[in-house]
Parts: sequence; structure tokens; C-alpha cells
Amino acid sequence: DCAGMTGSVSPHTGYGNFQRIFSDPLTHYLAHQNSFVITSGIALQSQQVGYVGSTGCSTGNHLHWTVTHGGTYIDPASIVP
Repeated sequence: DCAGMTGSVSPHTGYGNFQRIFSDPLTHYLAHQNSFVITSGIALQSQQVGYVGSTGCSTGNHLHWTVTHGGTYIDPASIVP
């Protein structure tokens, strides 16, 4: 629980509001979101899926983008053209 962190917005745990997007073999985690545009189904390339926020253990608005390949963390910059 990080409710005492300045800037943290409920829910006050870990990634807060986050989405997990599967793109076999990659899994994308978009965390600390304020709200969601897409809550289920297919997300198209370049489609907005949510809004930047400061939920969870966060001290200010930002998007936390984590990518895994087969369960191993990779640098998201390595997959951006």
C-alpha cells in the first residue's frame, strides 16, 4: 500500500490501473492509467487504449510501459521502429 506517497491516486498498490495487452509472443503492460478507452477485445496498432495517470505506486502522471517476451522483461525501445 503506497497511499502515503505524494501524488499517488487510488488504487494505492503496485501498477494501479493497468492494462495487459497480448501480442504473441510479447505481452505489454500499460500501468498507472487514469482511465481506459478500451476495456476488452482487440486493440489496433496506434489506437488509444487509455489515459495517462498516477494511480498505484506513482508520484506523478506518466505511462509505465513494460514489455515481456516469453516472460522475460525486454527494453520497449528495442521493439519501436
